[in-house]
Amino acid sequence: MKDIVKSMNQATESDSGVFADLFADLFLNSLHDNELLTSALSNAHISTAFGDDSLGKAFEMVAKIISTRELRGVDRDIFFIPHSNWDAHNKVLWNLNTNLESLDNAIGAFSKDMKAKSLWDSTTIIQSSEFGRSLEPNGGDGTDHAWGGN
Repeated sequence: MKDIVKSMNQATESDSGVFADLFADLFLNSLHDNELLTSALSNAHISTAFGDDSLGKAFEMVAKIISTRELRGVDRDIFFIPHSNWDAHNKVLWNLNTNLESLDNAIGAFSKDMKAKSLWDSTTIIQSSEFGRSLEPNGGDGTDHAWGGN
């Protein structure tokens, strides 16, 4: 398949134009870079066990990608890891305990791995949320969406 894609994208002609040539070059370079990254990730060393939940797997992948920084020629990265299930209209205590345990385990494993690689002191983690919750509980042991000072 790779050879077919290569031959198709190298088949530009003199009247193909600069954009077709540029696209073909970028596309072929991205295939090559993808092969390098796939190989590097399969050989990446992780010094700690991450959880089996989605958050643990996401932090593990970030740790693996960071370990390929020299191969990729970068000295800094930015990653985004979404984590949902915080919208607790009911059973807020159970929801918080479950989510915070998962978050604690994932960040704890990530921290341990970064410290083992001497990268923790140059790592920043930022957390944000897009909406607030009311301070008063609702009838289902949860909270509702807050608005303007409520």
